[in-house]
Amino acid sequence: MKNNYDFHALLDDVEFEALAIDIVRVRENLEPNVFRRYPKGRDGGIDGYRYSDNTIIQAKCYKNDFNILKGSLKKEVLKLRNLKPSRYILVTSVGLNKEQQREIMNLFKGYIHSDEDIIGRIELNEYLADPKFSIIQLKYNNLWTPSTVVFEHILENIILRGPNNFNQFHLNEMKNNVEYYIKTKAYHESLDIMDSHNCLLVYGEPGIGKTMLGFNIAFHYLMQNEELDLFFTDTIEDVYKFYRSDKKQLFVVDDFLGVNYVNNQIQNGESKIYRLLKSIISGNNHKIVLISRKNILFEGIKLLPELKAILLNMS
Repeated sequence: MKNNYDFHALLDDVEFEALAIDIVRVRENLEPNVFRRYPKGRDGGIDGYRYSDNTIIQAKCYKNDFNILKGSLKKEVLKLRNLKPSRYILVTSVGLNKEQQREIMNLFKGYIHSDEDIIGRIELNEYLADPKFSIIQLKYNNLWTPSTVVFEHILENIILRGPNNFNQFHLNEMKNNVEYYIKTKAYHESLDIMDSHNCLLVYGEPGIGKTMLGFNIAFHYLMQNEELDLFFTDTIEDVYKFYRSDKKQLFVVDDFLGVNYVNNQIQNGESKIYRLLKSIISGNNHKIVLISRKNILFEGIKLLPELKAILLNMS
């Protein structure tokens, strides 16, 4: 998938600095946090620094004008006389031709040792089109949200992996929700619960945004793993139907405790959901979001004491 991102238009300076460091880190197969970052403000010529080999990364996010970039870089060269880095890597939102790259190489002679350490707009887009860098592209959703190209590409892959579990209605609803969703404190607390227990219970009165929260929690994990199998359903039976122990899967079950479901569980003298949740919570491959109306949930946990016990253990 070819990219042509205008990084200056889509990212602020702090986001671009983080992107620059991530690109270099992944390119060179380095561990996370190997480069030290500095707070926003005057950086003294350093946006990322690796102590082990005295490497500096400098990010320059400007509109596509080489003269503006060059004027800024002349000031950076003066700072390097005191910093004396062994290696200097420039990452910029400005597109550079070969002649402009040579000018920069000459300007930073003794600090930039290879044209591979001059990464402009063209190179950034080429890196982000490489599957090796896909996790970075997904991390910076301001890059792709305006066009939703990445979003639609991922959802198309989901349809191909599980044609029975996803319909166009859910795709359109999820797309609309994630594009305009405001990530509140409740959203981040929900992620913490999911990370700790692999299970999240969302309940409340009709119309408060329960399903929207479920969509966005699911989307968060999809961004972390494009190969994740994602399922939306309104029955626990569908979870059993599509559950695969050897696959990374996430289930969003809307109205998981409908009245008919609770009554069937009591009549059968068993609680399938208890066994299912116990397996998911104790495992590593699965996550589940359970959505319910408040009154139905309270009725259900009265009739299904095992369910009450497992939900209390999550709190």
